[in-house]
Amino acid sequence: MSDQVFSFPEGVLGSMQIELIMLTPTSDQVAAGVLSEFIQDKYTLHIHQLALSTDKEHYQFVQELAIFEVDTRAEIDEMIERLPKLSGIEMLLLLNPQPDSPSIMT
Repeated sequence: MSDQVFSFPEGVLGSMQIELIMLTPTSDQVAAGVLSEFIQDKYTLHIHQLALSTDKEHYQFVQELAIFEVDTRAEIDEMIERLPKLSGIEMLLLLNPQPDSPSIMT
């Protein structure tokens, strides 16, 4: 599994950097690609769903699952470090923040 190839739509890798590929422990059929970009003084983290191709030779892009925008590279680095360790509930809270509620990332 360590020699897998990951495919993204044309142009994506021209503006984004692959930060992390997360394979699931329960299925080798799906993965998540975590990519970052810096545009207009903001750092953006994109999480993409990837699926193993029918020939089982590469993972291909399925859809963008989430986008997170932050102010600093340090915040991006913290998110990248913590993402693989988040529980399902924590991810739901991160995806659906409420005004005036504390963030699970702080």
